[in-house]
Amino acid sequence: AIHNEGFAPADLAGSRAWREQISAALAEGRTQLAECAVRGRDGQVIHLECALRVQFSEGGEYQGAARWLALARRSHLLPQVDLAALTLALAATAADGQRRAVHMAPASLATPGFVADVVALLQEAPAAAQRLAIEWVGAQALTEANTLLALAAEQWQACGTHMGVELVGAQVQQVTRAAELGIDYI
Repeated sequence: AIHNEGFAPADLAGSRAWREQISAALAEGRTQLAECAVRGRDGQVIHLECALRVQFSEGGEYQGAARWLALARRSHLLPQVDLAALTLALAATAADGQRRAVHMAPASLATPGFVADVVALLQEAPAAAQRLAIEWVGAQALTEANTLLALAAEQWQACGTHMGVELVGAQVQQVTRAAELGIDYI
């Protein structure tokens, strides 16, 4: 039996259909941001964490990443997912001036043209770019693609965008590495 990234042969048609649905939703702009306020000790909003939600069929419900992100990762769609979230966050920030943060996948950095695509989006909305943070989750981002991350951080920060890393658990030893890569906050 042939297996493809954890899918049994009978599931291959299903995974292909999911890829097509995700791709179509991204291409047609059937996406939205779910926003959650991140507050400081004083209760003031620091920024809105933005997670991409996808509508698989026109008029259907928007689905959170828990439903589709793993398949998007397996289908190598993370760069498109990240660019869609960034585009929406920049537009929302341009409209209301609220600081926002979007997560990006370390795997997206290795995609040819991805860093330049992000730079182009940031340059199209310079005021919003200065109120935006791009975040990486966990120490994985600091070890997997650290050279690419350092180059991306330099280019994106030149547009006024902040870079952050959410460290989880006992990953405090990564604080020094984050500073070396030019990360603005943890």
